[in-house]
Amino acid sequence: MCKNREAPWAVGGRAFHDTYGHVHITAYSGKVLVANIPGAMLDDTARANAEFIVRACNNFHNLMATCKEEIRHLEEAGDDVAQLKAAKEHTTEALSGAILKAVKGGNTP
Repeated sequence: MCKNREAPWAVGGRAFHDTYGHVHITAYSGKVLVANIPGAMLDDTARANAEFIVRACNNFHNLMATCKEEIRHLEEAGDDVAQLKAAKEHTTEALSGAILKAVKGGNTP
């Protein structure tokens, strides 16, 4: 299986220009082209799609790590009602925070 470029990714980049109406997703401070999304001259959707892809990819590992950690908390709680309630509250807070960070565009390589 091929390995993807490490995050953080960004939209644009110094080494690549939108000469043909394309939006570029880059890595390594704009030095490496990750993806080329055509259609930027036609509408703003191409850039919005690129920004969505970048946010999702930059936050993927953090979201997965948070999910795995919270599953572990819930499993450790077992059948104890008080521990389950505490784990549920912790999980809700942790996942909400990770999702909010992702939506706002904070990136975590």
